[in-house]
Amino acid sequence: MAALFSLHLVPFALVAFRVMGLFLALPLLGSATVPVRIKSFLAVAVAAAAYPVVVAGQGQTPVLPASMGLFALVPMIVFELAIGASLGFLAGMPLHAANFAGFLMGHQMGLGLARTFDPSSDAETDLLSQLLFIIASTAFLAIGGLDGLFVGVASSFERVPVGGFEPGITPLELAVGLVASGTELAVRVSAPVVGIVILVLVALGALSKTLPQLNVMTVGFIMKILLGFAMLMAGLASIDEAIVVDVTESLGRVMGWWRQVGAGAGLVSVMR
Repeated sequence: MAALFSLHLVPFALVAFRVMGLFLALPLLGSATVPVRIKSFLAVAVAAAAYPVVVAGQGQTPVLPASMGLFALVPMIVFELAIGASLGFLAGMPLHAANFAGFLMGHQMGLGLARTFDPSSDAETDLLSQLLFIIASTAFLAIGGLDGLFVGVASSFERVPVGGFEPGITPLELAVGLVASGTELAVRVSAPVVGIVILVLVALGALSKTLPQLNVMTVGFIMKILLGFAMLMAGLASIDEAIVVDVTESLGRVMGWWRQVGAGAGLVSVMR
């Protein structure tokens, strides 16, 4: 029994580290509001569910060098964490993009003066960033993104075996494509509010030339907030649709990259 336990201990630990990387990088699972003990417990539970799949997929216990020491094991742990973290970070890119879109809108509307501490991200944020992040997180959960990522982590062991990381499979092209797509989503979502704020500033600039006695700063501050929120409410349905589409496409691209890696066909091109 002791020999069987030691045979499976190191491979299971590497599987758990890959799952832990997902918990560290995905915004929902890596939230500071989730206790570290809960994260560790869930990571070990998911690893325990995935480990039999790993063994069955390879037809045997993952083979590691018998004389492996601690210094040889550390790079493998880092690589397994990197694989899980890259999967979580790339799949969660639309959530970061929605948060950034809220920052752009809030900054232009003047809400940057009312920033508050967000315990979920352990950083300061504003109202619109939190609102759009919640919308993106709801869309991510509604389309089964969390379940899909767990399945993706389990299937990743078929594409990249335990301890089988190679520099040639790093998703650089996929990462660049998803960052570009997330930036486009942030600009597209924030464009209506930013546009109406720019129009307000232009109108107030022209008004200040004709009515110098008018306190443009006070009027402009109120107008930017009122018209900005009105434009946001008017386009909320379109914003939700854009976020859902981008979340779906991002998950599809990440899973497509794993399939391409498994087929030996290289990386999926996602550049637009």
